[in-house]
Amino acid sequence: MSTNDSLPDLFTAPASPVRARHVVIVVLAFVMVGCGGGADPSGSAAEQATSAVVEPDDRAGEPAPSTTAEARSESAGEPAESTTSSVVAPVGPGLFTDQRIDVAGARRSYHLVLPEDPDGAPLVVLLHENGLDPDALLGLDGGAAPFAVWLDIAEREGLALAVPEGAGGGWNDCRSDARTNPATDDVAFVTAVIDEVASTHGIDTARVFSTGLSNGGHMSIRLAEEVPERIAGFAAVAAADSAASECVSAQAAVPALFMNGSGDALMPFEGGTMINGAMVFSSEETVARWIERNGAGEVTVTEVDDLDPDDGSTVTVTRYAAGESGAPVVFYAVDGGGHNEPSISRRFDDLPPRRAPQNRDIEMAEEVWSFFAGLDS
Repeated sequence: MSTNDSLPDLFTAPASPVRARHVVIVVLAFVMVGCGGGADPSGSAAEQATSAVVEPDDRAGEPAPSTTAEARSESAGEPAESTTSSVVAPVGPGLFTDQRIDVAGARRSYHLVLPEDPDGAPLVVLLHENGLDPDALLGLDGGAAPFAVWLDIAEREGLALAVPEGAGGGWNDCRSDARTNPATDDVAFVTAVIDEVASTHGIDTARVFSTGLSNGGHMSIRLAEEVPERIAGFAAVAAADSAASECVSAQAAVPALFMNGSGDALMPFEGGTMINGAMVFSSEETVARWIERNGAGEVTVTEVDDLDPDDGSTVTVTRYAAGESGAPVVFYAVDGGGHNEPSISRRFDDLPPRRAPQNRDIEMAEEVWSFFAGLDS
C-alpha cells in the first residue's frame, strides 16, 4: 500500500480543531513505524515523538527555562528568509500549526484555527504567558490548558483563532520596567497576522478580539492602547495597567474585560511591583481607568455560584454598561484566586504555591467569549 493510500480520511475529510491534533500524532506514529526512523523499541511512537514539555508552573514574569519549545522561539528575532508569507495557504476547517510570516525582517510564527467557512467569521487572537508557546497554550503538549477550551468554542461558534508565538517566549507589552520583556515590535507582528488571515481567509476585521494570560494579557492591553482601531475588544487575565507604561495610548474607547485573582503572588491584585520588577496599578485602579476612558456607566454586580467550595476561591463579576462610546467594562474579581486561568474542565493539579489556587467556578474561555459575542448585540 502506498503512502497516499495509507491514511486517506485524515487528509480528505474536514477536520475539527480538536481532531487536527490527533492527525499530527497519527502521522508521526505512521512515519516512525512505517519507515523505521531509528526509533527506540523500548518506547511507544507517541512517547518517542514527545519533546520537552513546558508545564504551567511559576515561570510567569521570570526568564523561561530552556526547553525544546523555547528553542523554536529563539528564531523569532533572526533574519528571515526570502518568503514573506505563510509556509502553507491553509484551507479550513482545522488547526494549522507553525504558520510563518516575516515582520520587519524577522521570521515569526503562529498557529491558526479555521472554521468551515472563515469568510466573515470573527477572529480571536490568543496570547500566551511568558515562558509558554502556542502548543502549551492550547494543550498540544499534553499539559492542562484552560485556553484549549477555545478550540471547542471555535468549532461550535465558527470562529477563527490566531495564536502567535512570542519572541523568546514573551511579549513586548507596555511595561517599560519589565526586565523579561523582549525588544520586538509585537504590535506590528500581531497586526501583520491579522492582516494575513484577513486577506487570505476573509475574516471580519470589525470583529477581531484579543485575550491572553499574564504577559499575554498585558500584550492585549498594548494592542488596545496603540491600535484600538484593530481590536473590537480585549480580555486581560492576571494582568493590569502598567504604572511605567511605554505605550503611546490612543485613548480610544475599547471594550475591556479584566479577570484577576486577589491571591495572585506574581501580579499583585492591590498593585505594586511584579516579580519581574514591573510596577502595575491595582486591579481596581486599572478597571477605574478603563471605565473613565470608555465612559462606561450603569453597574451590575453578580456573585457567581460557588460550584467548588474546595477550590479556596469565589468570583464576583461587576459589569459597567457601555455609555455613548459603546464600550463596556467587565471585572471578574476572583477572591483568593492565584496567577492562573479559572476553569471547570481544565484543572491544574500541581500548581506551585505562588501560582495557586485555581478557581473552578467559571470557565475562563467561555466567559471571555460571552463578553466578545455580546458586543455584537
